[in-house]
Amino acid sequence: MQTLTIEAVSLESARGFYEALQGFEIELREGQDQSYHVTITLGRGDTSTVEALNALERYVATRGEDGNSRTWRDQVPIRPTDGPVLRTA
Repeated sequence: MQTLTIEAVSLESARGFYEALQGFEIELREGQDQSYHVTITLGRGDTSTVEALNALERYVATRGEDGNSRTWRDQVPIRPTDGPVLRTA
């Protein structure tokens, strides 16, 4: 199984991602450096990966409607780790 880890900038942000991903196998963790990580375990097929990415896109797109988010496509750097990581803005 592959995982996708989102490194959120705050606990509030991490909780938002966690709530948006209900229905997937997810875990919310706090790092020693007070960072917050939401890890999604992806299924074996492309369908489950696309479903998870679509859920993320819906969440990020709608949270921007309240003025708390910039355009996410320009703000999400991806860097290699044990699995893919998305850093929220």
